[in-house]
Amino acid sequence: MSRDNSGHLRDDWTIKISLDEREGRARATARLRGRDQEAVGVGVSRLKTDDRVVASIRDELAVARALSDLARQMMAAAAQEIETVTTRRDHVVAAKLDQGWSTAAARA
Repeated sequence: MSRDNSGHLRDDWTIKISLDEREGRARATARLRGRDQEAVGVGVSRLKTDDRVVASIRDELAVARALSDLARQMMAAAAQEIETVTTRRDHVVAAKLDQGWSTAAARA
């Protein structure tokens, strides 16, 4: 973290998205880097057509799923950190995780 010219704290995180297409299947990888850590989300999409418009939708869906996977991981990590610091379970995040909103579900 650093301070900008106005004295506000600034912390830059970057997301790099890679897309691999094979045999009608798109696989997106979203790689988040920040605070000397890295997290990776994965999303897959398959549509049975060679139409370029539909291929674009397939790619967008794979990217959205990769970002969603990454978001789930971030929420799970935040919930665990909250629990560690406060010794209480974060009920809002925990409820989402209990409803199957987990990284395991995203990779299935």
